[in-house]
Amino acid sequence: AARLVRGIARGLRPLAGRHRAQPQRSQCRYRYLARAIASAHGPGSHATPPTREEIAAGDAARGAVAFEKVCSACHTIEKGARRRVGPNLFGVAGARIAQKEGYPYSEAFRKADITWDDETLGEFLAAPAEVVPGTKMDWAVKETQQIADIIAYLKQYR
Repeated sequence: AARLVRGIARGLRPLAGRHRAQPQRSQCRYRYLARAIASAHGPGSHATPPTREEIAAGDAARGAVAFEKVCSACHTIEKGARRRVGPNLFGVAGARIAQKEGYPYSEAFRKADITWDDETLGEFLAAPAEVVPGTKMDWAVKETQQIADIIAYLKQYR
């Protein structure tokens, strides 16, 4: 699909009359897409954090699918797996923020005084910048049920 798009773009360049420089790629190849989707939804369009009851009813199997779809571009979950753009999330449920050795956390994360309990994880996944202002994570999960499922999945990896 990417080749097709590039081919179409090359074919249209002469019609445009000039060639535009390609934007510099960010460290996470999906970050530009995440920003575009987030900006298309507009401010305040994030999901409502799940309630305790919704989190308790979260399905880890659905959470695995949601994690793969939403989180795995930047995060890994398996114990000892290499980090990607974001830190490895093994053991994050119930842990203090910014405690993974070897990961260069942002200043915002290092200064935050947070323990990743169910409520905080739910709030963060729904609106990262509201929980940790200045975070580099600019992707929010858009569905409340999906947040509950991802939390159930993360809790399996303690």
